[in-house]
Amino acid sequence: MPPKKARTTLGPVMNRQVCNNSKKIAQILIILLGEADLDPRAFAEPVDIVSKLSSTLQNDLKSSKWKERKEALDDLSALLSSTPRIKDAPELAELAKSLATRIASDANINCVMVASKCMEDLAKGMMSSFSRLRESVVSPMLERLKERKTNVTDSIGAALDAVFSTVGPSGACACVEFMFSR
Repeated sequence: MPPKKARTTLGPVMNRQVCNNSKKIAQILIILLGEADLDPRAFAEPVDIVSKLSSTLQNDLKSSKWKERKEALDDLSALLSSTPRIKDAPELAELAKSLATRIASDANINCVMVASKCMEDLAKGMMSSFSRLRESVVSPMLERLKERKTNVTDSIGAALDAVFSTVGPSGACACVEFMFSR
């Protein structure tokens, strides 16, 4: 029987998503490699979230009323945070660009912070398939880092960390070089 620490590492959300054989393999790998080297999301089955997205999501994100934008972002955040691994789909590129636009230009900092959390969860859920979207989302997020409020910059920083984790060190350097070359 694996040590208690290895058994609880996957967490309750992952336990529902991961089949028994994959869970056993994950526990063995956690013991052998250590927790830092292994992402339990890799053992979850990818879930198609496109069908679960609201049909009015894009319109709600563009609404002139901040409460409508915040409500749409809260619903999206709940969906993304409850899905450990997200199946890649072309519609997610449009979603990522819309979130980047919200982060870059929304006047309401609550909307910016929830959009950043959504971007972070989307990047973590899509894993390496998110790397193709980095060029369209990193620049607007870096622009918004000029914000003075630390809670806003912290949430954008966490989203950028998630994005950069999908591309690796060389991809992160390429993003930063592209930004400074402008």
